Amino acid sequence: MSLKIKLTLLLTSALSLASILISANFVFYQTDEFKNDVKNQGIAAAINLAAEGRFGVLTENTSILEDLLQKKFNNSDIVYILYASADGDVVASQFRNDNFENLLRQLEQDPFSLKPGARSPSVELYSSEEFLVDDFYKIDMPIFNQSSSGFSSLEDFESLNSTHSDELFSGTQVLGHVELGISLSRLHEKRLAAIKFSIVTVFSVFLVTILPVYFLVRNLLTPLLIMSGMSKEIADNKLSHISINNDSMFASIDGGGNRKLTLKSSSNDELGELIKAFITMTARIKFHSNNLESLVDRRTEDLQRALQATEVLQDKTAIINQQLTVSNMQLDLFKRCIEESSELIFITDKHWNIKSCNHALLDKSGLDGKGVVDKPISSFLLGRDKEAFDTQIYLVVEAEKKWQGKTYFRDHLNVPYPVHINLTAVNDEEGVVAYIGIARDITLEQERQDELESLANKDPLTGLYNRRRFIEELDNEISRSQRLGKEFALLWLDLDQFKEINDAMGHPVGDKLLAELATNLQTLTRDSDVVARMGGDEFAILLSDNNLAESEFSVSRIIEGLRSSTHIFDGAPIKMLSSIGVSMFPRDAENSHELLACADRALYQAKNSGRNQFSFYSGSDHQHLKVDARRGLRQKIQIALDQDLFSLYSQAIVDLNTSAIVHHELLLRMHDEDGSMILPGLFITAAERNGQMHDIDRWVISQSAQLYAESGLQEQHQGIAINLSSHALSDDSFAGFIKHEFSLAGIEPGNVLIEITENNAITDFNKATRFIAELKEDGYKIALDDFGVGFASLRHLQNLDVDYIKIDGSFVRNILDNSKDQGIVKAIVSISKEQRIRCIAEWVEGAEEFNFLREIGVDYGQGYHIQKPLPFVPASFKKQRNASS
Repeated sequence: MSLKIKLTLLLTSALSLASILISANFVFYQTDEFKNDVKNQGIAAAINLAAEGRFGVLTENTSILEDLLQKKFNNSDIVYILYASADGDVVASQFRNDNFENLLRQLEQDPFSLKPGARSPSVELYSSEEFLVDDFYKIDMPIFNQSSSGFSSLEDFESLNSTHSDELFSGTQVLGHVELGISLSRLHEKRLAAIKFSIVTVFSVFLVTILPVYFLVRNLLTPLLIMSGMSKEIADNKLSHISINNDSMFASIDGGGNRKLTLKSSSNDELGELIKAFITMTARIKFHSNNLESLVDRRTEDLQRALQATEVLQDKTAIINQQLTVSNMQLDLFKRCIEESSELIFITDKHWNIKSCNHALLDKSGLDGKGVVDKPISSFLLGRDKEAFDTQIYLVVEAEKKWQGKTYFRDHLNVPYPVHINLTAVNDEEGVVAYIGIARDITLEQERQDELESLANKDPLTGLYNRRRFIEELDNEISRSQRLGKEFALLWLDLDQFKEINDAMGHPVGDKLLAELATNLQTLTRDSDVVARMGGDEFAILLSDNNLAESEFSVSRIIEGLRSSTHIFDGAPIKMLSSIGVSMFPRDAENSHELLACADRALYQAKNSGRNQFSFYSGSDHQHLKVDARRGLRQKIQIALDQDLFSLYSQAIVDLNTSAIVHHELLLRMHDEDGSMILPGLFITAAERNGQMHDIDRWVISQSAQLYAESGLQEQHQGIAINLSSHALSDDSFAGFIKHEFSLAGIEPGNVLIEITENNAITDFNKATRFIAELKEDGYKIALDDFGVGFASLRHLQNLDVDYIKIDGSFVRNILDNSKDQGIVKAIVSISKEQRIRCIAEWVEGAEEFNFLREIGVDYGQGYHIQKPLPFVPASFKKQRNASS
């Protein structure tokens, strides 16, 4: 037997013996752990039975106890359970088989007769060597009269079982005991399984270790055997072609065919040192013969590596040349794109001196390429913009590495023009090396913005300030007067019998009359005074720095001037008479809202006194006047709500390109008790003041949903448009009410267009956006009504998620003759196209207006030329549908 096999068997036997000892210990541990698990399982069951059987033992209710015994017998390890009273009498019991019952009788041992008063739990192990049954634990658990005195966990059981628990529970009454036996019958199975596992483990260890041990022994002995063989061959001078590499040696045997020997030192122990010494000795023997050969080999390898490096260098050079060609093509393309771009593009060094710019900037500035190089970028700016760049903008770019905003460049005539510019810093490892600027000429956009925003302040008919701007001026004057301790007067002017003039002579005459009135008022007031048209035939005048006496004189002069003026229209003279209400700051009020209200009340007093007069506000008198003047209309509105005297009219909205009806706008009308119709302009304001608009809005929504569902218009793909008051936007529940009513009627949300006036949307912008978002989420369409009259800037249109804008009729009525109206409407259409919002033109009164609006890009139209308002009666639409079909 070889030395390798001997050492292998010896080491394998030692490992197998160690495995046998470990396995024996494992069998013992498994057996002991199983017994502990069974004991803990029995203790847990006893604790549970004691807690659940407390009531049954107390009342000696055997049915309850037997139910508990039956449930616990689902555990196959439990062989018997007994419930006994405090005196030891068995109340209920159950046995797995007769052996355990006979065992207790043989022992003549009533389980509870030994210690009927015991208060502590106990656990006893009964062995199969003593009795003819399997090993089992007998667990005795007392049942106390209070739940808090029991055992809630195994830890409680162990702690109480190890202490003087009789003393611990001396004050607690024992109701009885529960005893159970839990078998260790499965212990033998567990022990056999552990032994089998140990045998398999030992055998596996033997199989697993024999090969590693063999290879370990082989690795240890092989170098010795190789050295023994090499020594013999060296002695016989049969070794040839010896090669040494670090701690390894390779040799061939002459006359041995392909026999080769390899010797390697892989450790630092005595064996490794012996191998190293042997290799060193052999190396010295062959040193001189191998030295020259090694030198030649190294030189050959060096030449080969140099050749390979040359080839790699050539390949890399070709790749770099290709990349340079592609980069040059890209740079040339970028350069052409920059040169041909209409944007104003320039590049500066880190000191903001221009190094390059495109043709667009050169053409705009009137300079050539050489004339612009090394000029500071601020040379393109003028005045404050140049100062702002030097002191603010470039600091922001240096700090944040970018900036964008609006500024002004100068052209070749030194005329400033607006640009939107983006500035970006270019960095390398050392910091900023250049700046890139891209500017866009926004002259046309700015002109359009300025033209549209001017509408926010001016009334288009008279050229006076509108209501929004007047209130702004009024607030400013209040602040100024409070600061300086000044007084001023607020005049509220209303034309007498203007409606009759309008109805008799037509709207064009009424408009001219209002325009001439505006001219007269400006003539009759100072340059420092503010005159505004508040709506309809109502005007307001702010007389700054006027005390009461000065105000009386000024108002008298104004009303006398209006009385003395005569206007000729179509050869007919018209006297323009008016009533004026006056309130004084700070005598009557100290804020704009109350000042306007006081002037309004004074106006009612002037009209009540016979018209064509003026009246100063007096708090006590005018409060009664206000109530008396408005009580009648308030009662009429309430009667209309109670008796359902409101009705809906409809007016078609058509596609200007196809003339197809797309929506029907529903218009509210109120009927008096005598059957006469009252238009919204007369009762809406009163309803808003009286708090009745809430009920009117809800009536409109409910009726619209019901009548639209009955009309059949939904099947014809024709929607409805509904106007909402400002109160609807302030009602957080109103959007939900709209969705509920139309859902109840079976209406698709996409067929319903909700119209919100521009002024209402801007008055409470946050509520408007929430209201719109809630409806849009369900698919309802939103229109911004009276667009162009009261808006403050284009940002509202950008921030309101609307589907339509309705161009106010004041821009449409005279659009054929008024170039300014044409420009405004065209600008609105252009903006709507950019925002992807559709336009609806109101007050389309003739075919020429219809065609003109279509040609300039308006999408839809509405007006008397298309259809006059008609009662919204579902039956009429059904008849039209049947006739068309």
